[in-house]
Amino acid sequence: MYYFAPGVSYAISTPEKVCLPRYLDLKNKMPSRLRHITDYLIIYVLKPKALFVIVLTLNVLLPLLAIAESPHQKNEKGTVVPILIYHEILSGHHGNEYKRPGETIISLKKFSQQMTYLYQQGYTTLNIEELVNFMKGKRVIPPKSVVITFDDGWKSQMLALPILRQYHFKASFWLFPGSGIQDPYGDYLSWREVRKIANVPGFEIGAHSMTHPDDPRSNLVTWVDGKTKGRSALNAEYEIRQSKKVLETKLHRSIKYFAWPHGWYNNKLLQMAKAAHYEAVLTASDGANRQGDDVFHSKRIFVDGACSLEDFKETLHSYKYRICQTHEPPTLGHLPYASKQGSLPKH
Repeated sequence: MYYFAPGVSYAISTPEKVCLPRYLDLKNKMPSRLRHITDYLIIYVLKPKALFVIVLTLNVLLPLLAIAESPHQKNEKGTVVPILIYHEILSGHHGNEYKRPGETIISLKKFSQQMTYLYQQGYTTLNIEELVNFMKGKRVIPPKSVVITFDDGWKSQMLALPILRQYHFKASFWLFPGSGIQDPYGDYLSWREVRKIANVPGFEIGAHSMTHPDDPRSNLVTWVDGKTKGRSALNAEYEIRQSKKVLETKLHRSIKYFAWPHGWYNNKLLQMAKAAHYEAVLTASDGANRQGDDVFHSKRIFVDGACSLEDFKETLHSYKYRICQTHEPPTLGHLPYASKQGSLPKH
């Protein structure tokens, strides 16, 4: 069996099976100027007295390849997957006095540069289900894999869609439907826009609580710890359960994953998420994810919009949050208490 695209031809040694990791590995080794051609593949199958020609688009081919994946294949030793966190995207380069590049803000130009770099370096984007199956040892993935996440449902995230689709990148969007969709000021996505995103192949929606409580003195952690007057564990449970219910009702699909607002959580909240039937939970703790890791402690890395492309490259290799902005304390740790908060970087 041969895979053929104009200017590129590869022979697969095992004609009985088509293996997704092998195909992706071949694609990633192609020159970047030719890689997009493989979005349309012609498969020649030689049979006695016959030649079958099948034309498939990538969106059709990849699921078929995944089904045919060999059960004897294993992930390369040391394979890890970083999850990148994005928030607001500015159409301008430098922002303004109210919107400055930093922990939760990046310019469209820098975001585009980062996505181009991922593409040119042969990274494969995964959705959360693929990540979870990899962590559970149920899926073989390319060695250079990454997950792209967008938190809070900012309307400006619509600016990222053409870039993501240009490179056929997958991404997930984490929403808080109680106050972060269809808001009166137009800062957040509308339900129409959310449905548009949810219907794009490769994009997915996750729950991010109902109202995203992120005041250090009043949030999910302080509520279950009894440190906020007028709030209790019942309020936290509502935020976790109701966000799933509302998103499922509005979007007519299962919502299986949750991400902690501001990355703050404790064991009490984790048990609530499990009881609400989430299948995995994303944190904002530094690090990359490996096979065998706990899917309820999936690690993610903030992408600081004030950082350079070289800093971004370092993030991909070190799996650590690079802090470049100097106008606000960074988010560090998984607890909201003062002793766990970061200080401004020294420049």
